[in-house]
Amino acid sequence: MSCGELLASAESIKIETNSAAVLVERPIEIVEYQRHHSLCQCCGEITSPQWSHQIVPGQDLGIKLQGLLGWLGNYGHLPYKKQQELLRALLNREWIC
Repeated sequence: MSCGELLASAESIKIETNSAAVLVERPIEIVEYQRHHSLCQCCGEITSPQWSHQIVPGQDLGIKLQGLLGWLGNYGHLPYKKQQELLRALLNREWIC
């Protein structure tokens, strides 16, 4: 727009793209998973669906986050205490033991 003309209706002649991995404000989210147990009105059996494949029931960390921490500990040589500090910083929470 060096001449001052408005470009709102101008046709684009070139599109450039650039991909970048960025650290977002909240790189880790706390997600609550629920499963509903149902009582069959016909036979009286209680049924429940499987948990999401993203979690291990009874554990606080999803499988991808557990995998990352495993990699950081084994290949990155990051001690468990430092992994805890990293999670606290990323989550800004104190529930990580």
